[in-house]
Amino acid sequence: MATPMRCRAHGRLSGDVCEQPGCFEPVEPDVDSGDPQTDSCAEPGCDMPVPCPLHSTGARRDAAEAAAYIATNQPASGVELRFPWGPVTVDAGELTIGRDYVERCGAAIEDFTNVSRLHAKVTLRDGQLFVEDQASTNGTTVNGEKIDEYRPAALADGDVVGFGAHLRAVVSIGGTGQ
Repeated sequence: MATPMRCRAHGRLSGDVCEQPGCFEPVEPDVDSGDPQTDSCAEPGCDMPVPCPLHSTGARRDAAEAAAYIATNQPASGVELRFPWGPVTVDAGELTIGRDYVERCGAAIEDFTNVSRLHAKVTLRDGQLFVEDQASTNGTTVNGEKIDEYRPAALADGDVVGFGAHLRAVVSIGGTGQ
């Protein structure tokens, strides 16, 4: 019997490739127990399958790099997106999210191949925060609900914005970056 396979984004597979249209995530042997309670990431609020690309112990960014990034990106405006690698301030204007925009949203975004080169824009206008998908390949979600392309969706403190299958950021309005 062949070893069952798992897509990092969509879970167990019936064959060797993910059945989800447009999915290019790597597949790997499925070695979990079949129990969704123990086969999900242990990080509170994260339901990603293990190994979790956001909270794995084998993270590509070491602790010193993460601390340096966070230290240089403390919020000035009180509005930020908290990525797995640290907070990114959303200044008056807009923040572009994508693999071609590592200088603003963090070099670790390059590791998320499911994020488009130009994925989404986050804007702060008149005290209200919005996210707008830029026709990304794998979509943008707010609290797990996919948003329409080029239609700004309002964000509130504590909302979870998803970029592609794995990358998540928590909205912090008036927070301290902690």
